[in-house]
Amino acid sequence: MTVADIKIQTLKLMEINNADISPSILQELYSDENYKDFLSQMPPAITRAMNRIKMAGAVPQRSYTLEPLEDSRRISKYELGTLIPDFSKLRRVVVESDCGYCGNYPYSFEGANVVLFNLHKGNTVTFVYEPKMPVITVVTPDDTEIPLPDELACIIPYSVKADVYEQDEPEIATQARNIFEGMLAEYWPQEQNVEAGIDEVYSQGW
Repeated sequence: MTVADIKIQTLKLMEINNADISPSILQELYSDENYKDFLSQMPPAITRAMNRIKMAGAVPQRSYTLEPLEDSRRISKYELGTLIPDFSKLRRVVVESDCGYCGNYPYSFEGANVVLFNLHKGNTVTFVYEPKMPVITVVTPDDTEIPLPDELACIIPYSVKADVYEQDEPEIATQARNIFEGMLAEYWPQEQNVEAGIDEVYSQGW
């Protein structure tokens, strides 16, 4: 889904009128008295909704894999914030070799660096992480993709509606917020189901 899709679905939930709204005419609505005040409040509300989804642990994790090591290293340091543009939080480290697989390789932090110990030539290191959410502003293009699966992105309009109505229509806002939180609570990303179950396999020969 795009930013435009979120805005349009929010307007439909708000039932301002029965007119059909498409992305092609959305730009015209920014100066329309019936829409402009609502639309101006939506960008920060979309950002807050995405961050709420992230805080709930529902954002699907991503992975970043390094090239196989060319030599053995007793200590290896990686600044993931520089290495991975959308990095937010490290969930686990995976190390693979011809001799084995470790899905929860031990690591520590040194400032902004992640530190790994006793890696060997040929090891492949993968960082499994939570991505950061973008900040949506009034100048963000409407065709910007929301970096979430559609089944998650489609609940954002309820949160945006709640934010927009919070001051003037608190009962409507509460109802929309409850729907958003209820649907969020039902979402269970696949990564959470497998993360605790993969540890060390074929541990010989690292």
